[in-house]
Amino acid sequence: PHFDFRDARSELGIPLRPIGDSDVYAGDELWSSAVLADFNNDGRLDAWVNQVYGFLDYSFGCLYLRGDDGYADHHVGAGVSLWGGYGAAAVDLDSDGRLDLIACGTGTAGNDPIQVHVFHNRRAEADWIGFDLRHPNSALAVGASVLIEREHDVLVRQIETSTSSHTQQNDPRLHFGLGDEPPQRVWVYWPDGVIQDLGQPESGRYHRVEKDRGRTPVARALHPREAVAGQPVVLEFNGGRGPEYFWDLSGSRLPEAVTAQPKLEHTFATPGSHQVRVRVVNRRGLAVERAFSVEVSAPASLQEEDKQGR
Repeated sequence: PHFDFRDARSELGIPLRPIGDSDVYAGDELWSSAVLADFNNDGRLDAWVNQVYGFLDYSFGCLYLRGDDGYADHHVGAGVSLWGGYGAAAVDLDSDGRLDLIACGTGTAGNDPIQVHVFHNRRAEADWIGFDLRHPNSALAVGASVLIEREHDVLVRQIETSTSSHTQQNDPRLHFGLGDEPPQRVWVYWPDGVIQDLGQPESGRYHRVEKDRGRTPVARALHPREAVAGQPVVLEFNGGRGPEYFWDLSGSRLPEAVTAQPKLEHTFATPGSHQVRVRVVNRRGLAVERAFSVEVSAPASLQEEDKQGR
């Protein structure tokens, strides 16, 4: 896969806090663990961050809620003021679709004993959906993930075991806040590479999903692997057989095209290495997905101009 990471912390509204000298506890030094979850069901991941050393008045945990302009701390307004915490987890204790927070710490700054606190979420009113993924023997499908396609974006969650630095574990069910944009199609990615189409399941509830043990399509290769910018090329996918072929041509995970045949005519606008991801779905709703790189060159006229310019 193609990765392109950059540090966007400051522009997302989480300020850098300088670490103090040898006589001062301060800044990022105090942050011990983080929980990523959609606590208000708006479709965007929020973050709870513990801070250690509860005897300091500034070592409180932060609840960063994601908004249109980035993250902002809302721990006071949400009623989750804790000092000196070392671990936390998000879990839907009453299965109402609103993620609750379990965290340790003290209710005030000082040297009080650390206790485990259970914060019951009563405010998230937006739509949601959840999935309990199981192998056929009912074992939890650790490593499996769910991808939800929506009109403007995709949402992805993966089943984890322990998270962060203190071996805590979040709810093994995968929870998605949806905001005001419902799912258009839902896919399960099982750890062995099999993909299962769930269609458009009902929101507002948890769905138990067992892996379908049917046969998946065979996927081999895409050709051609070279193209010229600005000129149409017919991409053909060999080896897959199914009534639907999903073509992701931009790396967004949202397909730009769906075809009934294993071929697509496309024009790459710019030179460079372009990733093409093809998902083949059979009539049983089982799929495989392959990603390929297509090397796109500049038109000959531009190459000649570039030579002359040198």
